[in-house]
Amino acid sequence: MRSLVVEIIKALADNARDVDQVLEQLLPERADPEGRLMQAVRYSALSGGKRIRPFLVMASSALFGVSKSFALQWQPRLKWCTVIR
Repeated sequence: MRSLVVEIIKALADNARDVDQVLEQLLPERADPEGRLMQAVRYSALSGGKRIRPFLVMASSALFGVSKSFALQWQPRLKWCTVIR
């Protein structure tokens, strides 16, 4: 049982790292007039503790044979839908 918990924790951490890398690319820091708005968006999207939904998207994608690279392209956009609401 303990090894299963360790595996889940590792999978969550690995997924969070992958998601954060994609979000960093999609939400670059900016120094232009919209920079302050981008700072708020980055804060909301990149703050910790919001990685269960992306994990579920990635796990579901794997179940249905969707490639990891394709799922990583789309799952941040799903996250934005929840941030914007």
